[in-house]
Amino acid sequence: MVPMVVYHARKTAARRMARQTGLSYTAALRRLEGTRDRQPRDRWVLTDPMRRFLSGESWIGLLYENLYDWLDRLDPTYTCVCGKRGDARYQDSSILLRVISYDPDLSPRTWLRGVTKHHSGCAPSGIVWDAPADVPEGPAELAVVAMGVFHATFNLRVRAARAPSDGSSAVPLLMVVADLVEGDDIDGLSSWDVELGKAMEARGFRLRTAPQETPRLPVWTIRAEPHNAYEPRPWAAVRTTPVQPGVLTKHLYFGPAAALTAPWLEQARSAGEVELVVRTPGREAKAPMYAARVALDNRQWHPSPGSAYGAGENDADDADDAEPLIAEHVPPTEPGSAPLRLVKLQ
Repeated sequence: MVPMVVYHARKTAARRMARQTGLSYTAALRRLEGTRDRQPRDRWVLTDPMRRFLSGESWIGLLYENLYDWLDRLDPTYTCVCGKRGDARYQDSSILLRVISYDPDLSPRTWLRGVTKHHSGCAPSGIVWDAPADVPEGPAELAVVAMGVFHATFNLRVRAARAPSDGSSAVPLLMVVADLVEGDDIDGLSSWDVELGKAMEARGFRLRTAPQETPRLPVWTIRAEPHNAYEPRPWAAVRTTPVQPGVLTKHLYFGPAAALTAPWLEQARSAGEVELVVRTPGREAKAPMYAARVALDNRQWHPSPGSAYGAGENDADDADDAEPLIAEHVPPTEPGSAPLRLVKLQ
């Protein structure tokens, strides 16, 4: 008889897999049941994090075939990092998976891209998480249309500012400065100031000097990264669409963010939201500003790239020589290789 706690944990895991991959709940539960307590055919020594990954944990936006079936098709022979030949049919061996991690702003799916094989005494099994993509250098661009005919392009730059010290507000600011770089001649630069303001009001913003309370945008979120292993510089993503597995989010701005410091982020986390301010490109000190409050997305979206879970710090570099995996239904490119297949969702 299955213990009640284990049964409910399995149902929770199945719901999570269904939500992240698009698989039905019944199929996800069947997948977990099919991999529970399964052992590989050959003598691959697996860590607990690897077993969870092979069962479907951390898959976002797509569904692979049963990876235990793939592992049983994998060529058991290899040349280890020690320079000697190995064979998983006759000796304990380890595998190191190289995975491009999911990120809602950079990579819509988790991609399993390569594998290396070793003697278990030379390197343990593990997972190396690669950075999905580079953060854009900036500046971002915003297109504005006036009267359905005239077009202009603005360059957007972002700068963070902490809440006022006088206590008038506990919400920190994220200032978006929009500079006109190209536009049809409608009536001078001041007219494009007005059109940019209209475009922001259409998105739910309000003139910051208005007496009404600053509106909140229900769908938008802000992701603020003072630094991480993917990109050492501070950057921000102002999302205009919700996070959905398998789909890249759309942005008003995505790129570098000056003055995005740890104290700013601490203040934003405490408030749970950020006041997003878009300043029109007027040259005057009192250029009109349009504001809205946007929720802060404080979730951690990816493991540390290059870190090998279950492997030593120096083992991640070994994955540079990883055998490529083919994520589609195609014949093997080399004798003994094991194509990795994606499952079509019904």
